[in-house]
Amino acid sequence: MNYEYFACGLTAYFLGTLSWAYILMKLFARSDIRNEGTGNVGAMNSYEVTGKKYIGIVVTLLDAGKGFAAVWIASLFSIDDTMFVFIGTIMVVLGHNYNVFLKFRGGRGLASAAGAFVFLNPLPIFLWLIMWGISMKIPRLDIVKSSVAATVISPIIIYLLPDSALNFSRLYEALSVDELRILLAIVFFVLLLGHIGPIWEMMRKERVIR
Repeated sequence: MNYEYFACGLTAYFLGTLSWAYILMKLFARSDIRNEGTGNVGAMNSYEVTGKKYIGIVVTLLDAGKGFAAVWIASLFSIDDTMFVFIGTIMVVLGHNYNVFLKFRGGRGLASAAGAFVFLNPLPIFLWLIMWGISMKIPRLDIVKSSVAATVISPIIIYLLPDSALNFSRLYEALSVDELRILLAIVFFVLLLGHIGPIWEMMRKERVIR
């Protein structure tokens, strides 16, 4: 067992468990966000519960910051071994989504993943935002369903893009284009898992209404 891989993963996971939505809601609203609104421990729910945009923005930036920090720290373990970056990226999102300190509840991981890719390659972030914006224009698609649509479509586009486009936008030079595509596929799969609960709950409510 490579104990450096383990240390990298553990560091990234515990960075991911810094639940800013939970912390800020406790400080400013004196409430447990898990029992408010959708129960999601993330920026959108903290905004919807408080009605204050700045809370949502601050939570988004802080969650993105821990994603960036986790991957930056992972890159310090080794300049050449990109497995550290793979582990750091995946584990910080898992730490956010499945927080051991919150009984394995958390958010959907979008901001934390975005922060990680700010360090690696920001192009997937812009593509996701474009796809999300387009999806929001489609009738009957709310913000959660639009997030799912963007999370499904974006990696497909990334796989279809020429290598030159991904090389041009690459910030972490050690990560090859092929490695980036593999990492994206794994991360987007984890993000989709984080959306299963909200989608299932919406479907259940729709069946009750009917």
